Amino acid sequence: MRNALVSALGVLALLMLFSPAHAFDIEDERRFGPADATREITVLSTTDIALFAPLAEAFLARTPGVALHYVQATSHQVHAAIDTEHAGFDLVSSSAMDLQMKLANDGFSRPLPLGYHCRPARLGTLA
Repeated sequence: MRNALVSALGVLALLMLFSPAHAFDIEDERRFGPADATREITVLSTTDIALFAPLAEAFLARTPGVALHYVQATSHQVHAAIDTEHAGFDLVSSSAMDLQMKLANDGFSRPLPLGYHCRPARLGTLA
């Protein structure tokens, strides 16, 4: 009995060792905002962090007590993270609009809450 248990555990360990990883590949990530933030917004996107940083910093300057955890990945990895792995992010943005539309059509999007008003910033006012 003991030998059977040891053999089964050995086989399980080998299967785990050689099974493919299910985590999507991350190109880069960065946390913006205060260390003692009371709320953190998670973002998954294909946009380079260097391009996203000014937008994040401008948003955080107007939104005290909030931090942003920004994860950058390729468009295929963004799609895999949501479609296959069901990763939880508050906002997902990708340059691959066909994959974004597929995610939305497959039920991975949520409407904004009732009463939420989004006022776009004018160009040049974020800096």
